[in-house]
Amino acid sequence: MKVLLTGGAGYLGSTLARHLLERGHYVRVLDRLIFGDESISALFSNPRFQFVKGDIRHVEDITSAMKDVDAVIDLAAIVGVPACERNGDASIETNYWATRLLAQVAKSNGVRRFLFASTCSVYGESEGMTVTESSPTQPLSLYAKTKLESEQALLGVPNGFEPVVMRLSTLCGPSFRMRFDLVLNVMTATAYFDHEVRVFGGNQWRPLLDVRDASRAFSMILEADSGLVSHSIINVGSDDHNITIGHLGELVAKQLGDVKLTWAPNRDDSRSYRVDFGKIHEIGFDTQLSFVKSIRGVKELLQDGVVTDYKDLKYNNSGWVIPSMPA
Repeated sequence: MKVLLTGGAGYLGSTLARHLLERGHYVRVLDRLIFGDESISALFSNPRFQFVKGDIRHVEDITSAMKDVDAVIDLAAIVGVPACERNGDASIETNYWATRLLAQVAKSNGVRRFLFASTCSVYGESEGMTVTESSPTQPLSLYAKTKLESEQALLGVPNGFEPVVMRLSTLCGPSFRMRFDLVLNVMTATAYFDHEVRVFGGNQWRPLLDVRDASRAFSMILEADSGLVSHSIINVGSDDHNITIGHLGELVAKQLGDVKLTWAPNRDDSRSYRVDFGKIHEIGFDTQLSFVKSIRGVKELLQDGVVTDYKDLKYNNSGWVIPSMPA
């Protein structure tokens, strides 16, 4: 299958691109390269890989990249609560308007299969309940709001279009474009470099998913029978990967050893949700990587010197200012 992968140089995209190539697909990445091309440059010599530098907010870039593809996997976004708050206008343009534009161009080019990366953050606070795809949504941030509005827009596209909304758990684990603004990753980095794990709050629930397992989930849904998955919302993760932030901190400290565990009041993030993943399990997906394997994977990057300064802005989505489109 020929796949257009937007945001393919990012944290998830650079891992997913490799996985799709391993599965035998042709991959065309469309990316602005805000963080450079280091994460995908090794793929440039692959005959089944093509890179297009462009912005999904620009119709000409989308139209050019859409030619002769069979499916779209839309990862391109300003990701995370702090990054969206810092880049409000650009976040709405990228996460909402550009998603609608991408869907319109896909449909006009006869591309039916469209996988959209959304987030379990749309559930907000679940107040002790385990949420399913049919549970009420309560987006608490601009990031979650733009994702939810994009979901609604995609599922409302009439006739001849097969969107699948994939609500991702909080991602973690090693990647070719690392992020240290994700809870498991930054805990592991502070434990390794600072010999300390800082837990803010601790009672908040999060579902976590290794980025390599997330890549497997996307390929599985891409290759699934369209009648099984099209026009559906699917939580992506595993029931046994719901964990409190406090428990996660204890787990990281145990794995790294010789680490001080400190507790502090929760900062400005009231999200807490446990998620049911029965639907994706029924389709056939199961995670392969435990929390421990994710922690060890990040630790190995640090030990090998791949990352020497986890505080470098290139590892943090919120450290960048992204200009909005001219009026």
